Amino acid sequence: MTIATFPRPSRDADTPLPTAPDLSPPVAAPPSPRLVWYRRTLPISMAVLTTGLLLYLIVYEALTYTGDPLFIPALILVGACTVPATFAVYVSRLAGTTSISPRMLALSALWGGVLGAVIAGVLESDAARVLGGLPAPFIGLIEESAKLIVPLALLLFVKRLRRTEADGLLIGVAVGVTFAVLETMGYALVALIQTQGNLHAMDQLLLVRGLLAPAGHAAWTGLAAAALWRVAIRRTVRSAFGFIATFILVVALHTTWDSVTAWPWYLALATISLGLLHLRLWRTRHTATPAGADPTASVLSPPIAA
Repeated sequence: MTIATFPRPSRDADTPLPTAPDLSPPVAAPPSPRLVWYRRTLPISMAVLTTGLLLYLIVYEALTYTGDPLFIPALILVGACTVPATFAVYVSRLAGTTSISPRMLALSALWGGVLGAVIAGVLESDAARVLGGLPAPFIGLIEESAKLIVPLALLLFVKRLRRTEADGLLIGVAVGVTFAVLETMGYALVALIQTQGNLHAMDQLLLVRGLLAPAGHAAWTGLAAAALWRVAIRRTVRSAFGFIATFILVVALHTTWDSVTAWPWYLALATISLGLLHLRLWRTRHTATPAGADPTASVLSPPIAA
């Protein structure tokens, strides 16, 4: 039996062979940096802020209802911590990848803030007694120097922290936040005593100082510490002069802040301080974060499922 054969269809050499259709699921485009910032930074910061405000209202209502002065320390603590703690969390989400553990950051904030406040208070008291008063430039110089004592000690004795400027910036913000909280608590207590228990006066002071704290001590110490870390990392004359210039700028901002009384000045100084801090955050994040890594991830911000 003869089997019929059919000639193969001719195919031009340039004609591509048919391919099977691609049945794999489409790959989603990476989210925009703005969306990443919103999902990773804003929700947790707002959660901290909302929690602090709610706790403050609860303690305040309990104090006014019972009249028990035992609620006053809790009220002062929560009122002084809410906004600075929110800002610290916000910065930690934007600082990028750092080598700082949560325990190291907490210890740095505690020791740096407490020792800075104590040393600054003692030096200011001695200087005022010797000079018969304390000019505003002395206050800025003493306080900004005192807040850098613990960051400088960490930089000298903990070598693994010398990797990125984000480490220094985050430690500086943490120290500045603690310093601001302690200072606000002291002012609130003094205001309560001087007004003979006027809760409204203390409430206003906590509100004003709490809102301004991120633009003050937190931003200034963050900028100075980041510049200090840059000196340790690069070890160049240019970085050393950069730290000196940054420190002079920070002291000048602090001095001007203590010398003005009008709100437009405070808003202008806050804009400058926070603008410089965010610029430094942006530079450290883009120079230290590996390609493809999440720029908002840090030791305080574990990955969140999409």
